[in-house]
Amino acid sequence: MAKKEEVYYDAQGNPIVVKKKKNPFLFGCLGLVLLMLLIGACSAIFLPPSDELTEEDKEVVEDIIPSDDDTTENEDTTTDEDAASEEDLANEDNLTVEEEITTEEVTSNNSNTEKNSTNEDTSITRDHVAALAAAQNYIDIMPFSKAGLYDQLTSDAGNAFPPEAAQYAIDNVEADFKEEAVEAANSYNETFPMSDQELLQQLTSEAGSKFTQEEAQYALQHMDK
Repeated sequence: MAKKEEVYYDAQGNPIVVKKKKNPFLFGCLGLVLLMLLIGACSAIFLPPSDELTEEDKEVVEDIIPSDDDTTENEDTTTDEDAASEEDLANEDNLTVEEEITTEEVTSNNSNTEKNSTNEDTSITRDHVAALAAAQNYIDIMPFSKAGLYDQLTSDAGNAFPPEAAQYAIDNVEADFKEEAVEAANSYNETFPMSDQELLQQLTSEAGSKFTQEEAQYALQHMDK
């Protein structure tokens, strides 16, 4: 229904028609809404849907906006690298500690060895060296038992070495005293042929060669027949 026009009268009584002005603000808002609807319709007509994007377009979009999978993979890789770095640092620390312990052990062992060598060197006197040389000379010349060699080295009629020097010589002389007993048995038998019992007594008696019973029995079994 059309709106009624308001009628006014002038001083002479003539009717005057007054038309209402249109609201420009209402027209402007309506025009803006229509413009937005028109733009949306054009976009729907001319732009392709998202599922019709080409592979190149998708790659461009992925390069610009990384996917969640790529972000997660990068985070996992970074985490693995950090864990590996921490493990390498821990291994390096352990190796450093082990190397320090090994170095300390080697140093300690070397110090102990040097101390032992020093102690041994100081305990060996000139008498020890001379007694060993004399004992080797006696063994090379004629057969001796340990007891007979000790008496020869310590007796006043022999070399008169101190007991400890004579014992050092016997412990270190190059000799097989069983073979020394065989040599002594052959020497006795060549000079004065004896029975086994008499030869055994001569090899073991204090007035004889002073070999042990074991050494004398070995000599009887291995001497020249």
